[in-house]
Amino acid sequence: FAGSHGLGHVVALDRATGAVRWQARVPNWVHQDPITDGRVVLIGFGSDWGSFAGAEPSGLAAFDRATGRHRWTAFDESSVMTTGTITDSVVVYVTAAGVLRKRLIRDGSLLAEARLPGGAIMAPPALHGDTLVVTLDRGTVCAALVGTLTTLWCHEFPGFRLMGHAAPTIASGRAIVSGAALLRGETLDDLRHTSWRRVVHLFRTAIGPSQEYAGQAVFGLDLATGRTVWETRRFTTTREFKGHISGTATVARGQALIALPLADSLVALDVASGAIAWTAEAGASRGPPVVVGDAVVLAGREGGIRVRDLATGALRCTIPRDGGYDRGGPAVGGDLMLLASLDGVVEAIPTRDLLGCAAGR
Repeated sequence: FAGSHGLGHVVALDRATGAVRWQARVPNWVHQDPITDGRVVLIGFGSDWGSFAGAEPSGLAAFDRATGRHRWTAFDESSVMTTGTITDSVVVYVTAAGVLRKRLIRDGSLLAEARLPGGAIMAPPALHGDTLVVTLDRGTVCAALVGTLTTLWCHEFPGFRLMGHAAPTIASGRAIVSGAALLRGETLDDLRHTSWRRVVHLFRTAIGPSQEYAGQAVFGLDLATGRTVWETRRFTTTREFKGHISGTATVARGQALIALPLADSLVALDVASGAIAWTAEAGASRGPPVVVGDAVVLAGREGGIRVRDLATGALRCTIPRDGGYDRGGPAVGGDLMLLASLDGVVEAIPTRDLLGCAAGR
């Protein structure tokens, strides 16, 4: 299942052959992956035209998984540029205005809603047990009980912004989140790792009203309390990135792997301690990596698909592609790896060929 910007086009493809099984439209842009409970496909829609809160129409749409028949559409007060979380017979999602909603998958009936202290712009929530973790703009992370939507805790990060642009990841009792650091959130040690040209630019723009992001950092929070257990150093900005940033972790073998687009870095760190194992160039990727066995696969906006060693970060190969990839990242289905490009092409590559660096054009 894949959706698009612009026309809000949604398509279901046969995984084995790529044949179109059904097509549909939603009322506005699609920004995130569709999700399914096996019977119904759910798709958020909205646009950030004019503001992060977006422009109407915005909401959530549901289609029959097998046939594409439209089941229902629920309209919301602001953009749903995220995807939801499915638990039992309900879907829980957050709008760009910071409204947490729970609906029946069967017919879209609203079961509960709650107001949060910020909006989820591009960040789907994460669920572990009965605890739902939500990252919010400008710089807040909250946890709520999924049954009642009662807030358990909220943690604000002074000096950080755009936390509602990257989904949290829950692993080993930690909520792993990331954010963009403003200049005033930087320490002298952070600035020492930044080029002089960049430092001068930051100080010049700090005089005016614009917000400049000096880099990104990753945090490990205690899932039960929201307390910060560890915090990485700032990964300083190396490129001016247009569009929404990201920074969602993939966890494997006790490591969290996270692409930080402002720093153009793929970072591997220990989930328990936050200790950094290795960093590598990320090809301007905004999507999370996929781990298969001892390999890390990252689809970049530039330079194609990179395959790295999980333990060391060493580059095994780069598979060239003309079209770049965005925040969806690769997906694994059966013995295939599926990728959707910025050019609107969905490609299925045998995973064995890709990991063996034998995937042709």
